[in-house]
Amino acid sequence: MPSVQVVLLSGESTWVTVECTEQIYRLRRQAQEQLKVGLERLLNSTGEPLDELSTVASSKVQEGDTLTALGRRGKLCCGAESLAFAFLRSDGSVMTWGHDTCGGSSRRVQRQLVDVEDVVGNNYAFAARRSDGRVVAWGEGLCGPGPVSVQLTSVVQVEATEAAFAALRADGQVVCWGTIQDVDQEVFEVKKLVASSKAFAALRADGRVVSWGLRTSGGDSSRVQERLMEVQKIFAARNSFVAERRDGKAVIWGEFELEEDDPILESITDIQEVSSTGLALAVLRRDGVVVVLGNSDGAKNVVEPPESLCGVRALSATHGAFAAVLRSGAVVTWGDGSCGGDSSAVKEQLRDVRSVAATSHAFAAIRDDGTVVSWGHPENGGHSQSVQEQLRDIHQVAGSFAAFAALRADDLVITWGNPGAGGDIQMCQEMAGG
Repeated sequence: MPSVQVVLLSGESTWVTVECTEQIYRLRRQAQEQLKVGLERLLNSTGEPLDELSTVASSKVQEGDTLTALGRRGKLCCGAESLAFAFLRSDGSVMTWGHDTCGGSSRRVQRQLVDVEDVVGNNYAFAARRSDGRVVAWGEGLCGPGPVSVQLTSVVQVEATEAAFAALRADGQVVCWGTIQDVDQEVFEVKKLVASSKAFAALRADGRVVSWGLRTSGGDSSRVQERLMEVQKIFAARNSFVAERRDGKAVIWGEFELEEDDPILESITDIQEVSSTGLALAVLRRDGVVVVLGNSDGAKNVVEPPESLCGVRALSATHGAFAAVLRSGAVVTWGDGSCGGDSSAVKEQLRDVRSVAATSHAFAAIRDDGTVVSWGHPENGGHSQSVQEQLRDIHQVAGSFAAFAALRADDLVITWGNPGAGGDIQMCQEMAGG
């Protein structure tokens, strides 16, 4: 029964004694209780993260070892089209608010929401992955795991479409529930999952990719299957998937499917991220260049972003517009003005921007000084004047379908936008405990 020292980056430490057969997450949880601070991960003496589901013995943790503990920060979670929010607190507990039947009330499962590592939302429900590898779901009954609950063990990742969830287990198997329940028989030895609006795609250990779900959302990759070999990275957009192979070539299928000889593919290399509106798909390369594919009357064509656009660090999209955060900290927008494509009214404020979040029709930017700038449709979060004085020391903003939630450094949550989409946390305060 080894005793190990767990040390925070601040220097504070504690000694923990555990059985060799105990899993790492139990060691972390015991250290968390003794240190009275949320811990996200333990690192060994060489700085490598320890697998939460492995045992102390298999992790080669020995008597007298010193483990470094990384503190856990609170995190806001929601689906892109959701009408509710979830706040994953630093201690691993969860608070929810918004539309009850869309996951805004978690009272029924509140006692099970302990030591949660991640929360994923779709349009109607949430799924929480605990450190013990189990999954807890709540919201619309259709999105509950039901009979597959017994299969949800040793889960390492959960992804969501609009109305379904997929869980990746440590053994490489995938379990689905909701409107997509059947998993393609070729889905095995999976190392990563991604989700579009109505389909899932899995990257296998052998570099092959398999997708399933609605064909128009990328659920049928048969037309490009021969090209989906030696894939290194895979990305999901609203109704499409993008894969990058070892040779640097990209494969796109779903709404924006491109033939292998399409010249546009030559400019889509070294992908950093993808984002999409209802009519366009934007691919951000690591060199800061953005390539945009447009969908006009069923024809795929390149839609040039603003000429001044270069040195892009990150992308975000509403239903009809894009926002690009430049390496300089400025923001460039284009697309439907009613969806945030016109940021001229706040142009002078969009400087030193750290990140941008989106609802269906509005954007919100966090600046380096912790303040927030919002624009777009006022009823969907485009106007934050009513809470502007509270928007300070913000380190995260998340957007539901029509509302924003901002998390302050003191773990206070501020909301604005459509009250029916989680935009009024005070109205839902009676749900703060679940």
